[in-house]
Amino acid sequence: MTETDPLARTRRDYDRVADIYDDMVRHGREDALATGMITAFATLVSAECDSGVVLNAGCGPGHWTDWLDRFGVSASGVDLSPGMIDIARRYRPDLSFEIGSLLGLPAVDATVQGVLAHFSVIPYTA
Repeated sequence: MTETDPLARTRRDYDRVADIYDDMVRHGREDALATGMITAFATLVSAECDSGVVLNAGCGPGHWTDWLDRFGVSASGVDLSPGMIDIARRYRPDLSFEIGSLLGLPAVDATVQGVLAHFSVIPYTA
């Protein structure tokens, strides 16, 4: 990847702000709407699926992956930023967190019960 590559730029930029972003989301600065939507998602997954994992695509520092697990939904996370994954693993070493892109998720088709992509789709313009 080169610096003109959108993935490389995104990775670099999120690595630069990983600690600041983690501090922001872990200390109550997420909005109530996001929490409500993810609670509804987790409730639906729990009601419809006896087992399986939810993939948190673009998991950042893993706060929603952690939240899903504590809600009772098995969850794993993937993020483009190694800095974000390092933070996620530090907080929850018992959960699976991988470095990867939404363009090539580390899951085989039909092997997850749901995908959470909260604030993970970033439009690119040249």
